[in-house]
Amino acid sequence: MKIKSFRKPLVGITLLSAAVAGQVQAQSLIEELVVTSRKRAETLQEIPDSITAFGRDQIESAGIKGFGDFANLTPNLSMNEGYRPGVAKITIRGMITPAVGDPPIAYVIDGITAPSIDFINQDLFAIERIEVLRGPQGALYGKGAVGGAINIVTRQPGNEVEGQVKATVGNGGTTNINGYVSGPIVEDKVLYQVGGSYSDKDGFNENSFLNEETDFSERTTLQAMLQTMVSDDLTVDFRAKYADSEDGIGNYTLVGFDEIDANKDIGDVDATANIMGISERDIFEASVKADLFTTLGEATFVLGYNNVDEEAFSDGDYTNMPDDLVNFSFFAGAQETLYEVESYTAEFRFTGDSEVLEWQVGAYYQHRKINSEFSWFSDWVGTAERDRSSFTIPRAEYDMAISAIDFDADFGTEYAYTIVDENTSDSWAVFGQADYDVNDELSIAFALRYDEDKRESFDERQKDVSKASETFSQTQPKLQITYNWSEDMMTYFSASKGFRSGGFNEYDPTIIRTFDKEVSENVELGFKSVLWGGAMTLSGAVFHIDIENTQFTRLNLSTFTLENLGIDESTSQGVELEAVIQPMEGLRFNLGYGYADSKIDKFTATEDYGDIDGNKVPGVHKYNINAGVEYTTAVSDMMDAVVRVDLIRKGPLAWELDNVITSDTSDFMNIRAGIQTENYGVTLFVENATDERVATEAFYGAAGVARMPNMPRFYGVEASYKF
Repeated sequence: MKIKSFRKPLVGITLLSAAVAGQVQAQSLIEELVVTSRKRAETLQEIPDSITAFGRDQIESAGIKGFGDFANLTPNLSMNEGYRPGVAKITIRGMITPAVGDPPIAYVIDGITAPSIDFINQDLFAIERIEVLRGPQGALYGKGAVGGAINIVTRQPGNEVEGQVKATVGNGGTTNINGYVSGPIVEDKVLYQVGGSYSDKDGFNENSFLNEETDFSERTTLQAMLQTMVSDDLTVDFRAKYADSEDGIGNYTLVGFDEIDANKDIGDVDATANIMGISERDIFEASVKADLFTTLGEATFVLGYNNVDEEAFSDGDYTNMPDDLVNFSFFAGAQETLYEVESYTAEFRFTGDSEVLEWQVGAYYQHRKINSEFSWFSDWVGTAERDRSSFTIPRAEYDMAISAIDFDADFGTEYAYTIVDENTSDSWAVFGQADYDVNDELSIAFALRYDEDKRESFDERQKDVSKASETFSQTQPKLQITYNWSEDMMTYFSASKGFRSGGFNEYDPTIIRTFDKEVSENVELGFKSVLWGGAMTLSGAVFHIDIENTQFTRLNLSTFTLENLGIDESTSQGVELEAVIQPMEGLRFNLGYGYADSKIDKFTATEDYGDIDGNKVPGVHKYNINAGVEYTTAVSDMMDAVVRVDLIRKGPLAWELDNVITSDTSDFMNIRAGIQTENYGVTLFVENATDERVATEAFYGAAGVARMPNMPRFYGVEASYKF
């Protein structure tokens, strides 16, 4: 089932998870896209999974620069910004991201799985392909792929020197420049790619007390790749990336406790904290991958190293109010988070095939260490502008002030306490997969993976009482049955299991220290088709997921620690539809729809919320829709004009387990229009053209409902040069 292109792919068409079948002869045909999400090269139609994929030109045309951009164009995938860049809230098919624990996806770049969510929310450039697999993918990707997997492939160097430079200027004091160059050092033997990105933004959302924008950002990224062909059978790739950033964080706006509509008037309410939140983050990633081709198959070996180091400081009460020393009902404060993640990863896999059988076996190991410190300070002033330099942590008091209960009782300084956690994970896995073609129409695939993750956590100041250790393990099978009814129509059935490892809450003697593993079981029925002689692709799936111990994090107001509460039982069921239509040369339509009914079936972790059985799982949009159109027309022999419009609708959601604070449906429009030649391009763009204002996070704070506002209308001009 193939589709071949009638011309060079139109810049920026969102090729969603549509199938492609047979060599059809029609004037308007949709380009076939080859993906590697199952760790071997396949066309989208060959894969019996619900997949959305974006090729190089689609990424350029849609203006995809980060996770949130492609999530908006993917059914049942969303990302909402949180307190700081490293704690974005990702949901997929009703599976959520806890603040303590791992995201519900495996996030893989060039074969290296990100060890934590802190590596996900970064600027993307020089990307060849983005692939989003929905549904548990534990059989191939292991722990963390409880809801799906995202596979990102960077552009590969070749024997010809090529590159791109792109510059953007926009409102909010926004400037961005990125680019890369690649080519041969020794032709056919040693190839290279180097690139970089710099962005600077003053911000859009204002703190009216400090008279400054709160969502400022400055980011720099450098990356390099060296590809060596050691012999005809052996290729070795080296990759490295460094990024540093400074971002405004934690600048929530506050409304009354009775204001439970998180979106209401959010664009009209400013932040008023007396301390500007700021995060400074450094990321380093390095990997080496070797591919050996033998008569039996292809062997791949990958080694990776990842490190992130972040310092974050912000207002703790999000106001400029003083302490209430009469009724003792309010205390102003400040908070600091020091966070470091370091990981080493190794993976080996061997892939082979015959006329009727394709198979793969492999093994995986990862060592990860997370060091975190959370410090709380009283703000005795409360009503004056302050920053980190005006607060101190006396070393003697640091050793004694170990929790909100065992705080610093000296009161000689504003320092209150520090929660310290050193958390390690040693995980390994073995896996295998086989695809068997029973006949020309019917194929059966089975995959199996076993994961084991030993975790340990302690506070060095009180190691004897705080140390916790436990091993979490899970066998994850996946069965897929595919039937090709014709060259243009395929249906599939899939049953799979996913696994998210358990772990430990920040230590306090009064809380439950360990939270259990999360396990999901997914059943899916889907189809992929090609219609109108190749001018339309249509795909869809219905799914049902049973989840045991859904991980949800709350702020425990008794201990002021982040506490992961397990939702004993929950279910998520829904539907996904995607279509791409190309009725004539230069005109393309894309449509995506996702619906997820995600509910709590049983919850016994605490009685603080009352009876919440039947409530919605927090943070999950009930549905999302994206509809886009792109038109390309020649204005001369050397130049094309391109216009693209994307409409995005996000359904309602609830923010907490009790479902009291909610957000209603929201609508967004993105517009891009420009001209392009073979080498040059200029594009005018508007993101969120209707200036829709919504909350990206909402919860009960110390002085009211705290809400994080989204970015308002963003517009500007983008110029690029390719060579």
